[in-house]
Amino acid sequence: MYQSLIDYEMALLQGIAQRRALSLAAINHTQTVELLAEQLLSPAALAITLDDLSEAEKEALQLLLSHGGKIEVPRFARDYGYIRPMGSARLVREQPWRNPVNPAEGLWYCGLIFKTFQATPEGNLEMIYIPTDLLPLLEITTPTGDPSSTLRTGRRPETGERLKIASGPTPQRVISGEGRLRENMFSLLIFLQTTPVRLQSSPKAEMVSLSHLTAKDKAPW
Repeated sequence: MYQSLIDYEMALLQGIAQRRALSLAAINHTQTVELLAEQLLSPAALAITLDDLSEAEKEALQLLLSHGGKIEVPRFARDYGYIRPMGSARLVREQPWRNPVNPAEGLWYCGLIFKTFQATPEGNLEMIYIPTDLLPLLEITTPTGDPSSTLRTGRRPETGERLKIASGPTPQRVISGEGRLRENMFSLLIFLQTTPVRLQSSPKAEMVSLSHLTAKDKAPW
């Protein structure tokens, strides 16, 4: 992702950040690329973005996934449109990420697809691709091999759909948890009201002992 963003101008980086509702508190181009790359690869942010895609954008992304994350620009553009070339001034003036004119631009300004050139016997061929570190996050499939489930939901399939967990042995003693969370939260609130507690920034700050909250739950094994 970093290598895909490094040659982008600040106007385009800011446009992608705005499209994805991401905050970029950076002071230079390198920091902006690093922060944006990190946030674009966040599973939580990606899930929200995939949920917000139009059906046409999901289809376009699915086409790329079915071709291993890379496809020729003319082939892609036939169904999903071309990405208009824009300089910084035009990007700032028109802000095309606010109203993409086609699915290709929608994915482009979401930071989901990029362009590159690939050498072929016929010469350099312009390609649309998904970055290699983003691709695995989009290729999560169900056991039936339906990767579109990820694009529809933006989330991994439910655990029961992809993993079977063997049952463990029955414990010798079972302690009911009914009502314990409520009691412990109440005890914690009382503790905070009656005991001075000061937050410290040092990672080695002494931790407040709350063992009295769980002492009654301990079993004499």
